[in-house]
Amino acid sequence: MALPGPNLDDRSFDDLMAEALAHVRASPSGWTDLSPHDPGVVLLEVMAHLAEMLIYRTNRMTEKVQVALLNLIGVQLHPPSAAVVPLTFTLAKPAMADLHLPAGTRVATRREGQADPVQFEVLVPGLIPAGQTAMTLPAAHCIGQVAELLGTSGGQAGQQFRLAHGPVVAPNHPGVNLILAVAADPRAPATDRPTLSHGGQSFVIWDEVPRFGPATAGLPVYTIDRAAGTVSFAPALRLPDGAGGLPALAVPAALVPPAGAEIRVWYKGAAPGNGNLRAGLLSVLTPAIDGLSVSNAADATGGRALESVANAILRGPAALHSLERAITARDFEALAQAASGGVNRARAMADAALWVHGVPGRVTLTLLPQPTDPAAPITAQSLQAAASDALRAQVAAVIDQRRALGTDCRIDWGRAKTVSVQADVRAYPGQEARALQARLTERLDRLICPVDLGPGRPGWTFGRPLLDWDVLRAIADQPGVATVSNVRLIAEKAPSGEVSDLARDAWQSQTWYTVSGEDLYRTGNDGQSWEAVVRFPGEAAVLVESWRTETAEDTGRAGMVAVLTRAADGTRVYLSRDCGETVAQISLFQFEVTGLAWVMRGPQPALLLASPTGLFELDLRPDAAPRAVLFDPGQPELGATSVAVSADPQGRAAVAVAGSGETGVYLSALAGQDGSFAPAGLKGQLVRALMVQHTATQRFLWAGTSAPGTEGGNGVFRLRLEAQGGDRDAWSPFAQGWSAGSCRTLAHDGKTIYAGSLRRGVLTLDPDAAAPGWREPDVGCGLPLRDVGRLHPINTLAAGPGLVMSGGPTGIYASTNQGGAYRLVSSATFGTELKLPPTWVFCSGNHRITVRAADDPG
Repeated sequence: MALPGPNLDDRSFDDLMAEALAHVRASPSGWTDLSPHDPGVVLLEVMAHLAEMLIYRTNRMTEKVQVALLNLIGVQLHPPSAAVVPLTFTLAKPAMADLHLPAGTRVATRREGQADPVQFEVLVPGLIPAGQTAMTLPAAHCIGQVAELLGTSGGQAGQQFRLAHGPVVAPNHPGVNLILAVAADPRAPATDRPTLSHGGQSFVIWDEVPRFGPATAGLPVYTIDRAAGTVSFAPALRLPDGAGGLPALAVPAALVPPAGAEIRVWYKGAAPGNGNLRAGLLSVLTPAIDGLSVSNAADATGGRALESVANAILRGPAALHSLERAITARDFEALAQAASGGVNRARAMADAALWVHGVPGRVTLTLLPQPTDPAAPITAQSLQAAASDALRAQVAAVIDQRRALGTDCRIDWGRAKTVSVQADVRAYPGQEARALQARLTERLDRLICPVDLGPGRPGWTFGRPLLDWDVLRAIADQPGVATVSNVRLIAEKAPSGEVSDLARDAWQSQTWYTVSGEDLYRTGNDGQSWEAVVRFPGEAAVLVESWRTETAEDTGRAGMVAVLTRAADGTRVYLSRDCGETVAQISLFQFEVTGLAWVMRGPQPALLLASPTGLFELDLRPDAAPRAVLFDPGQPELGATSVAVSADPQGRAAVAVAGSGETGVYLSALAGQDGSFAPAGLKGQLVRALMVQHTATQRFLWAGTSAPGTEGGNGVFRLRLEAQGGDRDAWSPFAQGWSAGSCRTLAHDGKTIYAGSLRRGVLTLDPDAAAPGWREPDVGCGLPLRDVGRLHPINTLAAGPGLVMSGGPTGIYASTNQGGAYRLVSSATFGTELKLPPTWVFCSGNHRITVRAADDPG
């Protein structure tokens, strides 16, 4: 708890009145009527009331005292931050000669009515070479001051000067830093410090420091309060000597400009407003250049006004505790928000607490940008548009200066999940339905808001789930609402359509991946909610493969995910090393791929691709080209339907390939190297799916077969893998109870085998039973029905301990009782709770609130 302050005077109004009346009674004045209606008593009551107010103020610390104390610990107002934007300068025709554009060139908006144009300044010089037509330069919303004469030094310690055009913008952009230089004495010996020239005179550049102390003794340094626009030079201090004593005389804590020397500054002063503009508004070049036009394709972001005194008082304790060093999560968050006006909120977490592949000692700092127009609807798209690499670089520069040695920081922009609320509301008589609906929609927008919009609107907490109770409370609190019912939480995106592939992350707890449409989805809670982590515009995401434990027990590969997409120009392979947070394209080719599998090539991983045109290997270099792997020398153009990899405890990998047609299975005991494959049986079978199962003591290869037409099919076969690959022809058939036709996909949870079929849904098998046979699901098991008595085809399966998921034309269904009953887990509609990853926030969508009168029977 906070230290209790002393109560300087605890007398109340009653105490003061009792004391005054006692004094009257003891005096010989003859005042005998002390009843409440006596005018003298009324006057005493007035004076007691005023005295009580004075005591109340005496026991409180005034704002002036708080400001004085904050000044003593060095808390300053945060200076304004300049909005920045890249400007594109375009010539009407190619330049005949090099066109130079100096730094400081001004670009403004067009004048509209009485409003003054908003001006930006180019931060760095630019060049359009001869024959070219365009260039892009950074610009900031500020007013540049060149070689302003700050004053002439008097030679004494503790001098202070005020800038003519303060406040100065924060130094959080390249090109907006302040430069202070002192005129060089021509009689002084040469210095190795940087210098610049102005008006034919040489000036020596001095350095800015946060404060003076023993470390600044003898150095040419100064301090600056950007908000106040004041520059200070070192005062004279009696600093402790090496023996622990104090010298007899005070000496300057740093160098002092010599007497008579001019002091000049180059800086960027704050411009009116915050400068956060929409794209396309900056178009007026000053001065104009014939044939040269300018525009801003992106929004100008990062502008922030001078901090208020009230906010600085509230921030003071945090500034004292952090000591300008990033140690705790709160330190990282506070520094990120102070680094740029373009950062609205921040969340810091240990990387290793988020991910298995997280680096110990690394902090993940998640930022949310300041909306360009807080009055406009704040959407996931508008937040993404305001999140620029330049703003992230500003924050990174500040964090790098203040983070502890040995601590790394990964900075990402936060993601927003759009959610809409659907509810039925009954209104009290006399309420206008449309007005009430508008108020309720506005209330929900205020509740489900990702950014901090001021007092009372702090923004949705990172990672906090949205409950129906949150919605009920927000709606029911509004005047005129009688009842609320049928509340539904609707996510904007979910894999509720055709699901082509599923993969379980063997390392990241409760994490699964799926591909549907143009998106890669991920869940971190066993399918209770899904997030679209990557979109591939214009491409169909068809396959996803995470690093499997069957490939190798290598925790260093945790987080690796491969995604395959198809588009008009070919097939693309994308790689992620961080569970889909970021992806990079590594290959583009023209043939179709039906299966993926990871394999180790020495210390490096690679991908094996099964294709109707053969087996291919792809390393992970950017722009890598698939290399054909011949698995049947007698049929060099033989296609492959599936591929699987298994590594033994010694790290030796076996690769199995299912040949197209009825060519059976081929096996390599040497990790699929050229010339190492040999036929492994099942010739005459249409093998479509391969899977590796590891038990405590053995490894098995499972093969699912296809059946033509309406035939019942031959089910699934199993081969025990030995150290040198397998017994080749010792396949065990598992056909008892199988009448489902083709086996399309296989999965296992360690013991139970799951087979996705064309007609009978997901069949289950206990291979260790005395008489193992397939168990077909009941038509009422929860899997979707195609028509009466027939289930939809199963496209993909994935399983883990206690959970199996199946994907098909209508989404993802999960079972926690070994396939006995399934429930839909990919719906976009939720009844009671919608969950979030810890670094995500919610964003409002289009709410659908139906308002009826309480007595309306409809």
